[in-house]
Amino acid sequence: MPSIPHSVSSLVTLIDVRTPVEFAKYHMAGAVNIPLHELAMKLGRVRDAARPIVVYCASGNRSAKAAALLRRCGFEEVYDGGGLHDVDFFLQHLLMGEAHEDKSRPLDESPGRMFAINEDSRALQVIAR
Repeated sequence: MPSIPHSVSSLVTLIDVRTPVEFAKYHMAGAVNIPLHELAMKLGRVRDAARPIVVYCASGNRSAKAAALLRRCGFEEVYDGGGLHDVDFFLQHLLMGEAHEDKSRPLDESPGRMFAINEDSRALQVIAR
């Protein structure tokens, strides 16, 4: 199971927008499960968190929708962490302060993958595979 250091989970609210079945099988340590189809009804639960919000899902599709919904509802510091396999990487760089730097600057150039943070959408983007 992916995990983030305890210090990271105390700095952000990590929301897994997958289904409860998906969440039960595999999730980030410290994440809360609010499925995308329930998010609009559970905004009060999200508002109680006084930290930046990072949403993630399985592939990045639902997290993008969740981040857009939260922004439309007035949440300002919302980050789309992408898919389950990318969110750990995203959090490491977000918390090192690189999320607001030049969006064309690659954050990772591991073989076959290159990532960058899109400054406008605050989302992790795979530039090349």
